[in-house]
Amino acid sequence: MKTLRAIVSVLVLAAFSESFAQQPAAPPPKTDKGPSLAETMQLLQKELNAVGKVNYRVTTRDELGGPDHILTFTFEISNVVADSASCTVRYHLKSSTEDQVFGDEDFSLNLHDVPGVRVRTYAQFLKEEDGLDIADVNYQTNLYTRFNPPMIVLIPEGEDVFAFADEVIANRIAKILTQAVKLCGGGSSKQPLKPETAP
Repeated sequence: MKTLRAIVSVLVLAAFSESFAQQPAAPPPKTDKGPSLAETMQLLQKELNAVGKVNYRVTTRDELGGPDHILTFTFEISNVVADSASCTVRYHLKSSTEDQVFGDEDFSLNLHDVPGVRVRTYAQFLKEEDGLDIADVNYQTNLYTRFNPPMIVLIPEGEDVFAFADEVIANRIAKILTQAVKLCGGGSSKQPLKPETAP
């Protein structure tokens, strides 16, 4: 009787094992962590190339009654190539006024080296970086400066800035850039990487 039970047990176990082996293995649970690095870089390239040329006017006014000085500037980003294999973004920047080009060169941004991404108005950027408060009348010169449109800068910390005339576009690209930096292993180890929008 014990032998019969043993044989039946072996047969049941063998049949169970065979039927189990014939069933396909369950797929690993799907983790929805957003787009891949390649997709993120492709989107970043598309969004930056779509910005194109931005025109803005800078007015400097003399509070003592002197004439306003008005200059129209152009900031243009072009030829953006976001390479997921090397985690780099290559692009061309051109900055000019009506009669003078003061920047016309190629750049490369290594996303491994970007500790964070900030979005600021140009006035906030100048105040934080250079201590210049262009929003207030300068007590020494009695001049103040206005940007029209206000101009928003996206700052990959430690790198050159990108300028935009639209804060919505700047914040959208900041989110994409932040995700690309995260997927490339960049960012600060001290705090979670997230885009820092204008205060």
